[in-house]
Amino acid sequence: MKLSALPLGIVLTFGQYASSQVPAAREDRDVPPAANAWMRVPFSLAASREEVPPYLRSQRDQYFDNGLVGESSPLTPETAGRKAISEGATFGPQPEIPAIDHRTIVIGTFISHQAVLTASGRAIYSGVIFRLSHVFENAGGRAAPGANLTLIFPGGTVRTADGRDMSFLTHPRAYFVQPGKTYLLVLEYHADGDFYILGKSWDLSDGTVRANSGIDRKRETEGRSTLLGLSQDQLIRVLNERFAVSR
Repeated sequence: MKLSALPLGIVLTFGQYASSQVPAAREDRDVPPAANAWMRVPFSLAASREEVPPYLRSQRDQYFDNGLVGESSPLTPETAGRKAISEGATFGPQPEIPAIDHRTIVIGTFISHQAVLTASGRAIYSGVIFRLSHVFENAGGRAAPGANLTLIFPGGTVRTADGRDMSFLTHPRAYFVQPGKTYLLVLEYHADGDFYILGKSWDLSDGTVRANSGIDRKRETEGRSTLLGLSQDQLIRVLNERFAVSR
């Protein structure tokens, strides 16, 4: 997995999660903690292998096993928590809408999720289904208004055959996508496995563009954003014009 395939501003670290890794969660008192709490909801191992054709499941498993998140040996409930994701690191200046490979830009609502343990047992990832309402850029050709899209995140929780919960990359995050909420999403499409990786998101749940990352909190503070504070209707007009979306 390329570093660019991880959400911008996110890097992997090792050892137990420490609160000092996410200073934004302590500074922005209006941001609720554990925005990714849903990732600790356990899924049975049997349920986690259903619903996706075997060839796609195999391709997705290989991607996460062989990338930055896969461990060298099968996870156990005792070892799964030793790798963490740290928020706040950046890799040089980034445009407000990041330029990433195979970019897709959409508005969608988080409708369901499922955690999956790879066949090798070396990684867990969570597939999130988004129902799309608007598509502004569509590099993979699979996104369409009214359709569902699968966005996959490293990490999640599964329940083992002996009834123990195994959580991987689920330490509390200050910013994340949450069930039932609507977002502007900048995504990277992966044809092998037919899934998307998150590049960046903004929260549209109250009808206004809100920051959903430490990077955009800083942009907001410094008055450097062209999107934050727009109504959803204004955002749609701006992005339709920017990406020459026919209406």
